[in-house]
Amino acid sequence: MDFDQLISRHAARFNADGPHSDIVLFSRVRLARNINGYPFTGQMSDQDRRSMAALIRKAAENFFPLDTTAWLDLQKAGPLDRRCLVERRLISGAFAEETFPRAILIDGEELFTIAVNDEDHLRVNAFASGLDFAAAWGRLCHIISHFENEFVFAFDQRRGYLTACPSNTGTGLRAAAVLHLPGLIATGEFNHFSQSMQQMNFTVHSIYGKGAHSPGALFQVCNQISLGPSEEEILASLEGMLPRVLQYEARARENLLKTSGGQLSQQVDEAMNHLQTSRRITIDEALADLSILRLGYCLGLQKEVSVKRVNDLIFRIQPAHLQKIADHELSEDEDETFRAGYLHHRLP
Repeated sequence: MDFDQLISRHAARFNADGPHSDIVLFSRVRLARNINGYPFTGQMSDQDRRSMAALIRKAAENFFPLDTTAWLDLQKAGPLDRRCLVERRLISGAFAEETFPRAILIDGEELFTIAVNDEDHLRVNAFASGLDFAAAWGRLCHIISHFENEFVFAFDQRRGYLTACPSNTGTGLRAAAVLHLPGLIATGEFNHFSQSMQQMNFTVHSIYGKGAHSPGALFQVCNQISLGPSEEEILASLEGMLPRVLQYEARARENLLKTSGGQLSQQVDEAMNHLQTSRRITIDEALADLSILRLGYCLGLQKEVSVKRVNDLIFRIQPAHLQKIADHELSEDEDETFRAGYLHHRLP
């Protein structure tokens, strides 16, 4: 499978068929690992990095069917392809902009990725729709067990798995959920929620924008600590905390419906009309409108645009994706015009 085929497909993690998918877009778990006997990526020469990529690719190809995965050499990939990966939340902006040899293997349904020569030799991500760390963790364990049969990972009896960044040492686990929180923002409770998460050693950051000023009201909640607790304990802490967040968001949505239902219904209609009729639309305007439609669907205020459709559109209307669809570079004006036309085509 090549990269263009991959991004033209619908990603299973956006299906909205997992638990609590009215609020949670998807869950993600990631393990960072380094192969024993090799220096960390930052201390490698380019030739060392190429050798590492070839080593891991060979091991991966023994396990994953080539027709259902895409291997992308990020050193050779164009900037547009790398930006698409950043927009899809599959790699970081920093990893995309590096110049040394590095690569990523991506499952055709985007249920897992394997990044090579990021901060660590190997970073395996697994995803699941909605709030479902059990499914994501099961998928990740299946993948990492294969590599454990191929390699010996750098490990210390006292400190655990050794990683380039000290904050990942221990389990090497990062677990996160991407949440849609328009209720907490509208009721002014978001800042209190964010501060509470930090006090419990979880980070909260917006997917687009900064702080509560997120045009799509999309946020990622992630664990900060990987040293000390086991993988199961880290996941259990998230699974114990996040249902309370979902309750707060659900209660905020109910209050909005009770106290401002008429106004909210009007906002849903205006968002739909704006998306259907605008000749030009910025990415922030589109994300804000899609956020309202997503909320409206969950509250029964509109049934034309499903949560699954909104989840997919959130990523497909990003600038690099639009350039891939247009098949040529878009100026700022062209970007806004093309986005409007694309939304007209994809919405009822």
